[in-house]
Amino acid sequence: MMINMIIAFSLAAVSAAIFTPLTINFAKKIGVMDIPNDARKIQKKPMPRLGGLAFIFAFLISCLFIFLTYKVPDNINLLGFFIGAGIVAATGFIDDAFGLKPWMKLLGQSIAAICVIMSRNKNILC
Repeated sequence: MMINMIIAFSLAAVSAAIFTPLTINFAKKIGVMDIPNDARKIQKKPMPRLGGLAFIFAFLISCLFIFLTYKVPDNINLLGFFIGAGIVAATGFIDDAFGLKPWMKLLGQSIAAICVIMSRNKNILC
């Protein structure tokens, strides 16, 4: 059991190390950059955004390993979990690319949480 947790952690770490440069290049390619244009910015040159995507992918790869390794209780619908993760990823991407008001980010995260909570009952598909 402990070895599976070490493998899951290692998968997440290696996946994040692989996906981070890819998302940096992707952000530069599509122009999703954080420009230092006011006093609150501490960086001196533009920095790529979308770093959260690398961590979402790494987290999901690690979760897939755990879900395939351990028996998931019958009353849990994993589709709701993955839909919720997708909504969080999409909300973060849209926020990085276009900017969202705080209430819109909270709404997206709340919808994701509701999907995960509702997935507890297999009869409800979020």
